[in-house]
Amino acid sequence: MTPILHSEPLALHVALDDIIRTHGRWRVLMALALRSLRPATPLPPLGLNDHLRRDIGLDPLPPGRDCLL
Repeated sequence: MTPILHSEPLALHVALDDIIRTHGRWRVLMALALRSLRPATPLPPLGLNDHLRRDIGLDPLPPGRDCLL
């Protein structure tokens, strides 16, 4: 695997400041609080062939359905 190196640091605070400026501090805080209370939903295992699905304990795809890769 080839690492991707960024020459500039990620500036999360810039994006967050923009969101707060657009929507307001209270709405951003409430959205974050509500989202943190909701359970995380796992992503569906798309693009896995039957061999990989079997390796992680999933059932194989039904006949006629191929993986999305």
